[in-house]
Amino acid sequence: MSIETSIAALVEDETGQPYPYRAVELVEPDWTRFPGWKDVTAAEWESVQWQRSHCVKNLKQLREVLGDLVDERFYADLERDQAERATMSMLVPPQMLNTMAPHVAPRGAGSLTDAFYADPVRHYMLPVFSDRRTDWPSHPHATRDSLHEHDMWAVEGLTHRYPTKVLAELLPTCPQYCGHCTRMDLVGNSTPTVEKLKLTGKPNDRLGAMIDYLRRTPSVRDVVVSGGDVANMPWPRLEAFLTELLTVENIRDVRLATKALIGMPQHWLQPEVVEGVHRVATLARSRGVSLAMHTHANHANSVTPLVARGAKAMLDAGLRDVRNQGVLLNGVNADPHALLDLCFRLLDGAQVMPYYFYMCDMIPFSEHWRVSVADAQRLQHHIMGYLPGYATPRIVCDVPFVGKRWVHQLAGYDTERGISHWTKNYRTSIEAGDATRCRRPAATGGSSTAGSTSPPSRRPRWPRPRVVRRRSRPGDLLARDRPVLVVRRQHDGRPRGDVGGGPDPCQQVLERGRGRRAHLQDIGLLPRDRPARLDLGDVLEPGGAVVGLGGVDRPDRDERGERQPDVGVVDRRAVALDQPTLLEPLDALVHRRGRQTGRLPEVGEGHPPVLGQQLEDLAVGGLHGGLTHVRHPRPPRSARQAP
Repeated sequence: MSIETSIAALVEDETGQPYPYRAVELVEPDWTRFPGWKDVTAAEWESVQWQRSHCVKNLKQLREVLGDLVDERFYADLERDQAERATMSMLVPPQMLNTMAPHVAPRGAGSLTDAFYADPVRHYMLPVFSDRRTDWPSHPHATRDSLHEHDMWAVEGLTHRYPTKVLAELLPTCPQYCGHCTRMDLVGNSTPTVEKLKLTGKPNDRLGAMIDYLRRTPSVRDVVVSGGDVANMPWPRLEAFLTELLTVENIRDVRLATKALIGMPQHWLQPEVVEGVHRVATLARSRGVSLAMHTHANHANSVTPLVARGAKAMLDAGLRDVRNQGVLLNGVNADPHALLDLCFRLLDGAQVMPYYFYMCDMIPFSEHWRVSVADAQRLQHHIMGYLPGYATPRIVCDVPFVGKRWVHQLAGYDTERGISHWTKNYRTSIEAGDATRCRRPAATGGSSTAGSTSPPSRRPRWPRPRVVRRRSRPGDLLARDRPVLVVRRQHDGRPRGDVGGGPDPCQQVLERGRGRRAHLQDIGLLPRDRPARLDLGDVLEPGGAVVGLGGVDRPDRDERGERQPDVGVVDRRAVALDQPTLLEPLDALVHRRGRQTGRLPEVGEGHPPVLGQQLEDLAVGGLHGGLTHVRHPRPPRSARQAP
């Protein structure tokens, strides 16, 4: 289901319109069609305790529910994805699982296999390995925290990104984990591919610090209370935080972010929760504060009578509005009919206002979901004119360092290279300039199907890394915010020299010494699209990837006998390590040819734990490239030569 395969141009009813509107009655799919739930009663199904305790968290539990209705190849496909690609651990509430393949009646072993493979809800809640692109599973510029939210924390968990708005991440868990989660570096359990970050402060201390910051920052008027998902916070604690938040004089808008209204509406139907929402809404109204709820539905099949009951309960309790913020996903809703079906299902059936559809962010292994800006613009065009103006959702691109922008607001668009340019008229706390790029899906200029091909004219033309080919000399001054190139030791162990740049414009180039080029190691920041051969003294442009010599996944030398570089990412920091140190992508782990592992230290910390040899002369650069040296004693030669 994508814009290329859309049936919008083919289907016209007797009115002659491309989209034939029809009122649809909401239906709760029959959960007893699954063998594992054949004896579940309606009372159990509507119990939030039953829903939480029967969430599917692993392959074994999924087998217990579906049995042999799907083939073994599906389970194997899912298991491989969990091991090699998944950035989110498995967590699917029964309510959500029940909306997969809802219109296909089971007819024996394997009868739901094709339906599950094709199902749009399954596509993002239970992604399988064969869903992913094989040519470009990740965009070359994909990052864990693609929107730099953590870099903009005013206090832990409070992102101050816009001049008048903040995002409060109260907790790092949700009642369901979507495969495309933009906060995949913090939310949920770690996976084999992603070691999740952890909130370090005590919950009460973090929430108190958020309130204190808002009190002393009168320019903030709007707070999105999120996580994770506020439905995972015990209601008494959430109510206490909201009550305290409403005492802050400058706050005028509060939005509760919860996908549980779609994935676990039973939570918001609990009498004690409904009564609590009423108390908070009444207090908000008395103080002139708008209190609303934002939820997350991506396909019409997810909107059921229980969802409608939950939304009505929230509106009756006094919320100003319940709005939907979906994500534009290939294979799910990147189709004019699918978007309009979802919008009308929300608006007519559940009184939920269609609000935004975000383009999928550039997180790792998400290329099979992402669409190009051009396709997003076409989708916006195709859905116009059917919904009321106030309920016509805007398709937006959340641009790093810029923020949400309607897809038609771009300042420039190179359709050959797939790079769009955006501007803004305010500054964030880590300003990176007034113009920022957003890149289209990597491999096909916006085509949707994994493994599809494009004509040569539409293949991506990613710019090669620009390396400044000017030799630095001892005593040279480097410009502010230049990235770091470090040349390590020669074969006899004597130090070679460092070239570094940082916030201090007076940082000098250190003495380089002399020696054979074959015994040098170059490490620096490069654009993430591809590595490049480095020379002694090169000054590199920003980009975030760490490059070193050696390798474990490919031969050490190319066809000309030259060493090939390895590429890894370490939390946007410039890192220099002795050869043959290798860096694992997307994690702060240090590897020596796969045998030794240790966490990179923060500035000022002690030596990182490693197996065998010690790390020497570790240099860690900050966000903008500053160098700090952490010098450790060189081990005796006998220790270095020990196996």
